[in-house]
Amino acid sequence: MVALEGHDETECEFKPFAPPTFAVDDLEAAKPYLSEHGYCVFHEVATEDDIQNFRKMLKSDFLESNPSIAQETELEDFTEEMISTNEKGLSMVYCHGKAAWAARLHPPVRRVFSDILGVKENEMCCSFD
Repeated sequence: MVALEGHDETECEFKPFAPPTFAVDDLEAAKPYLSEHGYCVFHEVATEDDIQNFRKMLKSDFLESNPSIAQETELEDFTEEMISTNEKGLSMVYCHGKAAWAARLHPPVRRVFSDILGVKENEMCCSFD
C-alpha cells in the first residue's frame, strides 16, 4: 500500500466501494445518478459468452503486443496475472486492441450510450485520445 504524502500507511484506510448498478432497460433510474456523479454502472450488458470472447480477445491482444511472451505461451495457457507482470507496463494495445473495440461496439453498450446521450446509434462515434 502506498501512503498519501504526509500520512503514515497505518493512517490510510481503504474501504470497499460498490456503486449502485442499473439495468440496461431502466435508463430512467440511472439518469439521476449519472447526472449527480458523472458516471453510472450497468449490469448484465454482456452475456457470459460475450465476456469470455472479450477475455480471449484481450489475451490475444496482449500476446500480439508481447512477442517474447507469445513465443513461450499459448493462448490457452495465458493467465490474466501475466498482464500485471509485464515488464513493459500496460500497452496502448489495451485501448485500441480488438477487445477494447469489441466492447465499445457491443450492441447493448452502444444502445445504452445512444439512449443516455439521446443520439441515434448510427450517429455516434468513439475515440480514445
